[in-house]
Amino acid sequence: MKLELPDVPDIADININRLSKKREEKILEEIIKPKDNIIQNLYQDNMDLHRQLTKQSQVLEEVEKYQKERNRIIVDNESLHNEVDKIKSEYKQKELEKQVKHEEKEKEWDLEL
Repeated sequence: MKLELPDVPDIADININRLSKKREEKILEEIIKPKDNIIQNLYQDNMDLHRQLTKQSQVLEEVEKYQKERNRIIVDNESLHNEVDKIKSEYKQKELEKQVKHEEKEKEWDLEL
């Protein structure tokens, strides 16, 4: 029977693996995790901005709706003012006509007396 020694890794290989793991951990902790945090923060900011834009677009739609309604009311108001002015003018005209008729009647009565 022959005894054989088991395969033992070279000491240099062990140190390289340990250094490699520490290097990977350092890269993970100092570069990858902060980058992931920044990406997550940017994503949240983007979502917040998107919500704000959505709200603003809804507000803008409401504003446009009320502006159209306001414009319609203004046009109706102008139309009503024009109609009132027309009625006032007609009333004045009729009033003048009545006054003239009344004066003519008074003159006739004065002549009869």
